[in-house]
Amino acid sequence: MRVLTGLPVSGNASSLGADDGSYYVISAPNGGAQWAATFSVSSPLTSLSLTYTGHASTSCTQNVNLWNWYYSAWISISNTEAGTADSTLALPAPGLLSDYVFLGEVRASVQCFRTSGGSFDLSSDLLKLTYSS
Repeated sequence: MRVLTGLPVSGNASSLGADDGSYYVISAPNGGAQWAATFSVSSPLTSLSLTYTGHASTSCTQNVNLWNWYYSAWISISNTEAGTADSTLALPAPGLLSDYVFLGEVRASVQCFRTSGGSFDLSSDLLKLTYSS
């Protein structure tokens, strides 16, 4: 797992293994935070989905993304308003599943930002990849 924007406050990758109230927290000092995780998979895939649970210390626009190797870009699979209470999203991958796998690796990220700026914390309790091959 790596932080793309923001500053780690508490928790680590093991905090994301279960929906158990053990949070990975990133501080967003400039109105935005994003972190990414890497998963190992067997390919070819016949299904791929992400489950995410988390919240922010103030409302922000939240994207849950998958890395598309074909386009070399993050593809948002959910764009929702995150609030101060936990929400859980179960999200299927759109399009060609082969576009999300390279050398047995799938990348996912969670991003939250506020257009008005200001600092906040992004607290993530679960990021789970489910797939079949």
